[in-house]
Amino acid sequence: MSGAENPRSIRISARGCGNSAGSARFVNVVSNGQWSDDSIAEALMSGAADMVEISVDAGGKSAYESARSGASHDRLMRNLSRLREMKRSRASKTIIGIRLMIRPSTRSREREYLRAWSPLCDVIFAQYVSKPSILTDGEDMYTSSHELLGTTPHCSYPSRAMQIKADGSVPLCGINGHSPKDSAIMLGNILDSGIEELWKHPILSRYREAHGARVEALMPVCRGCPGA
Repeated sequence: MSGAENPRSIRISARGCGNSAGSARFVNVVSNGQWSDDSIAEALMSGAADMVEISVDAGGKSAYESARSGASHDRLMRNLSRLREMKRSRASKTIIGIRLMIRPSTRSREREYLRAWSPLCDVIFAQYVSKPSILTDGEDMYTSSHELLGTTPHCSYPSRAMQIKADGSVPLCGINGHSPKDSAIMLGNILDSGIEELWKHPILSRYREAHGARVEALMPVCRGCPGA
């Protein structure tokens, strides 16, 4: 995650009804909360999204700013406050969520951090920060057992969610979208295709069916997944 002026501070996840025939019905906007324009808070609480989810790091101001180059903890807190104000004034039904990023160094105080952040949102959940095993040892992150063992996870992502990046591109899944270009699978771009069309994309349908039937040969990029 980067600082206030980076347009990639917001991404969208469209969640579906659980099968290839269904359309995406739940729109979840994920942000690092680093925008500098108050009109963004207004837009986020307009009702177009079902949930606005802010990603934060446990550990306090210094840990947050250390983990996110160029980010400001003070700006984060102002923007969270602004979101809550806009929700109240507009009687918005949009859910404000916090995704609390937990690292090995903060794991022992997870419950404490969850309690501290929960008054600032409607829902909160923890996510454990993972890293690819190719990174150097000593990083304050977890490594996926599937990546270490080369196994394929049981994953429902293809049947329940579709990520839309800041530039409109739609990857196979949120994890694969962060892969190197030679291994990332892009389904298309929301600027060129509708959500319904992308949700029913043949590649996404194949991975959806492969996970359901556990046919690993049909979902090769899922083997050794670093995010599951």
